[in-house]
Amino acid sequence: MSTNSFLIKGWAITLIGIIFGLNKIEGNYLFEFSNYNFPVEITIIILIILLFWFTNAYFLQQERRYIFIYSKIIEQFNNPNNNLILDMNYRNYISSSNPPLQDKTKKIIIAAIISVCLIGIIICLLSLESTFLKILIPVVLILISTFLITYFILNHYLCEFWACFIGRTIMSVYGLLIVLVLLLNHSMFNTDLKKEIKREECECVIKIIK
Repeated sequence: MSTNSFLIKGWAITLIGIIFGLNKIEGNYLFEFSNYNFPVEITIIILIILLFWFTNAYFLQQERRYIFIYSKIIEQFNNPNNNLILDMNYRNYISSSNPPLQDKTKKIIIAAIISVCLIGIIICLLSLESTFLKILIPVVLILISTFLITYFILNHYLCEFWACFIGRTIMSVYGLLIVLVLLLNHSMFNTDLKKEIKREECECVIKIIK
């Protein structure tokens, strides 16, 4: 499972590099009358990143389930008072190992992180004028908040798909790829210099046609 996870990350980075290297990204607007240029090719790249992200999370989930089942069976062998259960359904082995007070504290911390993230996103959307920053900063806030939440996930949730999806290793790789793609999109198509050059090219074409 860990090998599959490593290969998926490699394929994701390779495929994105090939698309950027071999495909001529024109910079056409994805949404008509939009004031921020977001080409179709960039959107496809982000969708590819999310696809590999979901696939990687699936393999991580399977790995965690097998490790969890294995560890529980070993505990049963080492404890003669337990009835031996050989079941491949990991949910039959789940029991909260944390005391209730610790679980409650973790839930409060997670709620606080989510609240701070939402407040930051709202302030960003209301106060910033740059469309690029309105996109980039919320994405970064969500990634950082999710990264922090992974330290406080309750133990009996670790085998769930959503917990694997926000795993620190997975999220740090694919989240960084999304941020880099957004930065590339901005530098390639949305800086004032690029827009000025595009405007001059259009004016030249109009003059030639006339």
